[in-house]
Amino acid sequence: MQDTEEIGIIILAAGESKRFGFLKQLATFQGKSLLRRAAETAVSVRCGRVFVVLGAYPEKLIPELEGLPLHVVYNQEWQSGIMSSIHAGLSRLIQQANGAAGVLVMLCDQPLVDLELINSLIEIFLNKKPLIAASKYSGTIGVPAIFSSTMFNEILQFNAKSGAKELLLKYQDRLEVIEAPQAMLDIDTPQDYEALLNSFLPKSGG
Repeated sequence: MQDTEEIGIIILAAGESKRFGFLKQLATFQGKSLLRRAAETAVSVRCGRVFVVLGAYPEKLIPELEGLPLHVVYNQEWQSGIMSSIHAGLSRLIQQANGAAGVLVMLCDQPLVDLELINSLIEIFLNKKPLIAASKYSGTIGVPAIFSSTMFNEILQFNAKSGAKELLLKYQDRLEVIEAPQAMLDIDTPQDYEALLNSFLPKSGG
């Protein structure tokens, strides 16, 4: 990929996984925890600083980030919703990389999101210069998504319970989307996790 302007990456990993039954950040897929997989994908991008936002039980999650060139942000307000984690990560990004062209928001529980998708989002963001470059899947738009730095102040003042979704809908006439079937599966329940594991079981011969 061509040389890029700096785009910070925020990985949201602060929840306590009530519906999952235990910390889904630690659930393993193909030999790695969901958190480790997301973090390794992010640091492979090499277009800016990576910030992992933790909230519940950070002491259990920190070991999963060992050895990776990233910054850990603690969100003391994690119980108030996903937007508080975006605020925490973005505030740290602004402190450390004030000239960043944008911020890419990704979740740790979309295990099929890969480097190819992230690089495609960055490419369309830099080439077409939309307000937002977002993923499209299951008939909707969502994260991973890149938000232009011109939106940073608005994001910091935005308190929607549904996270960035409302911002994506608000500016849907000023965004570029990429078809992203990789982002379709997010792990919220044991059933989601079981479906992920079953979809990658070796096929028996017949």
